[in-house]
Amino acid sequence: MCWKQEWAQAISNLQKAIEHVEKARGKLIKRRERNEANLKKKGADRYEKKKIEARIEKNQRGQEQCEKIIADLKDWQDQLFRMIHEYGITRSDNPKTVYKLMGKYPVAEKLKEYEP
Repeated sequence: MCWKQEWAQAISNLQKAIEHVEKARGKLIKRRERNEANLKKKGADRYEKKKIEARIEKNQRGQEQCEKIIADLKDWQDQLFRMIHEYGITRSDNPKTVYKLMGKYPVAEKLKEYEP
């Protein structure tokens, strides 16, 4: 496997990682919403209120960390894509294999527009 194919496969792996982190972020959002709904219930006493508020804060921090991780992964993914394009994916021995290895990466479609 040539270096372009390895980089394309890395782009696909980053996309999978982004999907997993987005899924985790979605779960944290649902948990936070559920905890906020529990907090609004009339039956929450002082002790439970502190515990619920702590969980809400923890879920909020987790959501913010997920968003930061997603942004970093997307930056790395874009950087790899630009490097592949800059070093000449069209001069690759087998550009179709490189596209296939990129997987569902949306910018891979844009790359096809650059080809002659």
